[in-house]
Amino acid sequence: MADKRLKRIKSGIPGLDDMFYGGIIKGTTTLVAGHSGTGKTLFGLQFIKQGLKMKEKCMYISLQENPEEILKYYDILTMDWKKYVKNKNLVLMTSKMSDIGQLIPKLEEIFSKVQINRIFIDEVSCVFEGTQVVQEIDEMFYMIKQKVSTTIFTAAISKEGEYFGLVGSPLPKIADSILALQQARKGGNIVKLISVLKAKGTFCDTRVHKLNINNKGLEVKSIFEDENSVKLNAPISSEVSYHIWFMDGIYGERYMKETMKAFEQIHPEITVYRTKEMDSFNMDKIIEYPVEKMRRFIKPQSIPLGIIALPFEGVYKLASEGLLANLGDYIDTNIYYEEAVKACIYNNAIYGVPVDVYSRCLVYRKDFLEKYNLEVPETMDDLLKAADYILSKENNPTLCGLSFWWYNIKELTDIFLEFAWGNETDIYDTNGNININNSKMIESIKFMKHIINKYKINPENTQNISSNSMNKFLNGETVFLIFTPDVMQILRWQVNSPVRNKVGIAPLPRMAKGEKRYSVLYGSALCIPKNTKDLKSAGSFLKYYTNLENHKKRELDSAWPFASVKQLWKDKEVLSVRPYCLQTEKILKTSFNPYQDVKYYNSVAILISEKIFKVLNNKADIENTFKLLNKDLKRLINRKSIYSKVVEEIVNYLEKNYYKQITLNDISKRAGLSQRYMEKIFKMEIGMPIFNYLIEIRIEKAKKMLKQENININETAKKSGYNDVPWFCKTFKSFTGYTPSEYRYK
Repeated sequence: MADKRLKRIKSGIPGLDDMFYGGIIKGTTTLVAGHSGTGKTLFGLQFIKQGLKMKEKCMYISLQENPEEILKYYDILTMDWKKYVKNKNLVLMTSKMSDIGQLIPKLEEIFSKVQINRIFIDEVSCVFEGTQVVQEIDEMFYMIKQKVSTTIFTAAISKEGEYFGLVGSPLPKIADSILALQQARKGGNIVKLISVLKAKGTFCDTRVHKLNINNKGLEVKSIFEDENSVKLNAPISSEVSYHIWFMDGIYGERYMKETMKAFEQIHPEITVYRTKEMDSFNMDKIIEYPVEKMRRFIKPQSIPLGIIALPFEGVYKLASEGLLANLGDYIDTNIYYEEAVKACIYNNAIYGVPVDVYSRCLVYRKDFLEKYNLEVPETMDDLLKAADYILSKENNPTLCGLSFWWYNIKELTDIFLEFAWGNETDIYDTNGNININNSKMIESIKFMKHIINKYKINPENTQNISSNSMNKFLNGETVFLIFTPDVMQILRWQVNSPVRNKVGIAPLPRMAKGEKRYSVLYGSALCIPKNTKDLKSAGSFLKYYTNLENHKKRELDSAWPFASVKQLWKDKEVLSVRPYCLQTEKILKTSFNPYQDVKYYNSVAILISEKIFKVLNNKADIENTFKLLNKDLKRLINRKSIYSKVVEEIVNYLEKNYYKQITLNDISKRAGLSQRYMEKIFKMEIGMPIFNYLIEIRIEKAKKMLKQENININETAKKSGYNDVPWFCKTFKSFTGYTPSEYRYK
C-alpha cells in the first residue's frame, strides 16, 4: 500500500510503478544496475520520455558517449528528441568519470536558471579510481538532491558477486533505491528480469519480475517463479533506519558514521541510515514529552522505523501498548546491570537493550573538601553542616552551599520522592493504599523548602537540560549539587570550566543515620518498533551496535552518563578517561524504576509535581495541599481505566479534526467532562496539555504538506488549522527551528 505522505511520479515503464506501490518517490535517486545488454539505457530514456510527455524539464547526462549519438539508436521509443532539445525541455550533457569535478559547476549554473524535474545519468562506473572522484560523485548527487530532481542513474557490472557485484562500490550508499536488471537462460530463450534490491522509506515488491521489450520499450510483466532455471546471486537487500537522539551531537554523529561503515562491510546487503522523520525533535522536547512524541511515529499506520531510543519509562509504556518488538534474540542480558534489564521487561519479555543508566547523586567540589579536611557527607544533616562550614570559611557572597534543580514537570516528583523514600515513607502504605498525607511526607517537603529558602535557590525558569543550577555549579558558584552525573561528562567537554578536575560524585546522602537512601533509576534503551520493515536486519544492526566492543567505544568517546554494561564500570581504559565511573555501583545500588514498581507512576507523578511546586514556591499551604493531594490520588487510582478511555477518545478526535477551529468547549462536550477536569486528566495520561498535543499534530501535518510543491504556505496554514498565517509561521518556527519557507527547501 502506498504511503500517501510521499509524492510519487510515473516512471514511464508499465508495471514498474506497481512494484513501488504507486510510483518512484519524487526527489529520490534510483540506481539501475546490470550487465551490458540488460536494458539499462533504454530504462533511463523511457523515464525521460515520460517526463517530457508530462511537460517536465529533463536532463540526460552520458558518461560514456555523446548523448546525441546514443539517441539515434533508440527509435523504439518513437520520440523526436531533437524537438525537445530545441525547445530546451531536454538538456543533453556529456562528461567522463574523471571530469565530474568540471561538470558540477556547469550543472549548478543550469540549476540556478531552470528547475530540472528529471535527470538520467548513464553509465556511472561501479569502481572509482581515487578518493577525489568519490568526493566529486557524492557532491554531484548531493547537489542534485538539493534541487529536488528525481534521478535515474545506471551502472554496468562485470560480474555477479556478492550483493549483485556492488560490494566495495560507493554507489549503493548514494542511491535511495536500487533496481537490478538480469538475464537468465530458460530452455533455449534468454529471459530479462528486474527486481528491487532497495527502496528507502517506502514499501516495494521485492519479488523478481519478467522484463519484456516490445515496440514501446520496456514493460514489467508477471512474477518470475521458475527458480530452477536461473541462479540469482543478489541477496535480498534491506535497510535499517535509526533515531538515536542522544547520538546527534558532534561526537555521536562521528561515532555513528564509523559504526555504520563497519557494520555495512560485514553486511553489505543492509543499508543503515538516520531517519529524518523526527527531525523536529530537540533535546528540550524529548526530555519533556519523550514517550508521547515517539508513540506518534511508531503506530501501525506510520512509516516503519528501524531502531529508536527510548527512556526506560517509554520502553515499559510502549511495550505495554504492543508497539515494540520482542528483542530476546538480540541481547545477552548477563552483561548488563540487572535493574537496567528489568526496566526493559514487560510481561517477562524484553523490549529494549539498555545503553546507559544513571540516577541522581551528590555532585561536590573535591577541592573544597580537601582544603578543609572534610569527608563526603553521608547524611543530609552532614551535608548542610559541610556546606555552611565551607561558606563561612570562603566568605564569598556569590557562593551557594547546596542546590538542586526544581521546576513544574513530573521529574520534580522524582526528586521529592527521593527525599521521602530516604525518610522511610512512600505514596502507598503497607496495605497498598494511597497514604501521601502522613507526617514523614510533610517532613520531607518541609526539608526541601528549608534548603530552598536557606540557600536562596530560585525555581528554574527553563526546562532545558542545561538548567541554571547545573550551570552555576559548572561556573564555580556552588559547593554541593544534587543532580544527575551528566555534570561529569559535560565537564569533559568544557575545558575552560573553573571546576574542571575539581569535582567528584557520590551516592545521595541519607535523611538520617541508619536510614536507607533511594533514587530513581533513569536510562535509555534501544528498541525496534513492531511495525519495522525488516526485524531481522534491524536486529542484526542492534546486536552489532550493542556488542561489548562498541559499548566500550562509546564509553571512551561520547556516551553518558554510566554504561549499562557492568564490567565497564571497572575497566581500566574507561576509568583512565572517566574516573568517576568507579562510583557507578555505589550510586546505582539503591536505585529503582518507579514506572514499573509504583502503580500508575506516570500519572501520579504529573499530579504530585503540580501540587508540590506550588508548595515549594510558597503559593500553597503544606497541610491543606497534602490533604487534597491524597484525595486526588485516590480518585486517580480508582478511575484510571475510565481516564484512559476518555483520553483515547480525545486523541482520536484531535487527530481526525486537527484542521478545524477546535475549542476546549468542543472537546469537553465530546468527552462529557468539564473543561478543567478534562484538561487535568489529559495531562496526567499524556504528559502535556491538550492544545500542546494539538499544535504538535498540526505542525507534523504542515511539515509533510510543505514538502509538496503544489501546496503554498497560505494553503498549508489553512489546512493545518490556522487562519492567521503569521501566527502559523511563528508557531512553526518555535517547534521546528525553521520558518515554513526554510523548512520547505532545507
